Formats: sequence, C-alpha cells, structure tokens
Amino acid sequence: MDAYVPLLQTLAWVLLIACVVVAFRKPLKELADVIVKRVKAGAGVEAGVSPTGPYFKLNELREKLPRYEPEAATEAAVAPAGVVAPAGAEPLAGDDLPEPVSPSAREVWERYRDQLKERSHRIHLVHVISPSTRPGQRFDLFIYLKAAMKGDLADVKQAQFFLGRHWGNKVFASSNQDGLIGFSTSAWGSTLCVCRIVFKDGSHAVLSRYLDFEMAPVFDTGTLAAP
Repeated sequence: MDAYVPLLQTLAWVLLIACVVVAFRKPLKELADVIVKRVKAGAGVEAGVSPTGPYFKLNELREKLPRYEPEAATEAAVAPAGVVAPAGAEPLAGDDLPEPVSPSAREVWERYRDQLKERSHRIHLVHVISPSTRPGQRFDLFIYLKAAMKGDLADVKQAQFFLGRHWGNKVFASSNQDGLIGFSTSAWGSTLCVCRIVFKDGSHAVLSRYLDFEMAPVFDTGTLAAP
C-alpha cells in the first residue's frame, strides 16, 4: 500500500491543478491575452492601478492623461465659484437628511444616495497618487472619471476640472482620451478638486474630491506633512 502513496499524491495534485484551471479559465485566458498583446507591442508586463481594467499601468495614465502644471496664483484670477458652478443649479438636499434614529432614516438616506448616483449618471471622480521626481513636489496626481456599474463614459461630452489658486485659478477641460477622461499634475500638498461633468444629453453634474496624500505611507515617504 505504501508504494501507491506517492502515486496517489501525484494524482491528487494533478486533479487540484486541473480544477483550478477549469475554475479560473476565463481570468487566466484574459491574463494570457494581455501578456501576449504587451509582448507583441514591445512593452513590459506589470500590474498597476486600473481605471478601465485590471492591467492598466500607472505609466499609461502618465502617457494618456493631459498634464497641467501648478503655478502661482495671480491677483486678476477669476474666483472659482464664478467659473465652475453652473448657473441656476439647485443645491443638494443633504441638509434635509434625517438623524439616524429617525424611523424613516434608512429610506431617506438610501433615496438621497440613489439620487446622487443618478445625477452623475453613475460616473464618479477618482484619483491616484505616485511619488513625484519633480523638484518641490511630493506626488504626481492622476485625476479621472470612472464609470460604476450601469454607468458609461461614452455619455460624457466633457469634464471640467478646477484646483484653485496654486493652479492659477484655471479650469482644465478634458474629453475622452483612449477611454480616459481626466488629467495629471503634481502637488506638494493635498488639495480640493471640483469637477463639472457635461453629458451629451445636455445635463451636467458637479462632483468634488479631496486629493489627499493618505496613501503616502505605502510609498515609504515618511511624514505626511508637506515639505
């Protein structure tokens, strides 16, 4: 009986590997296709952050997103509220949300959350940071739109971004760049980004995101304080 133990162990491993291949055949095929595609294109293979798929590299964000450099503010700069806020926009009803102890709290909060998703066509504002090699800057920032389930970036006509006085109080407009809608820049500290999304059906949505450096410890950059 002992003579058959190695054979049984080998068969068990073969069956286990076969089961894994069958169970994960689709993701494995997708990974193989991506590797073959990148090798044919003469590029390296590495994992990275992903606005559109699991193999989208950070370097591709650098290559495809238009870049805007920070600059000093000027006295004649246009006030941000006058540039970004759409005329006649109705304020959100966030002040009307009931306290958690209210009997109707769950339903009202859920309805408000759904309302926010529908107003933005299920398009959301996201960002990624990467240590910067530019003098005086801590991180490169990649700010772009991401479609959630049932959302579609094809519905977006244009996105308009505003970062404030350290970027000259300018509004940066961006359209679709090979599946990406956004831009990149560099910063020495966190900042607030306001984005107006203009949709092809004529509607619009205003989103905001604090471009934080809370992931700085991942890059082993030491203190979170700005230099």
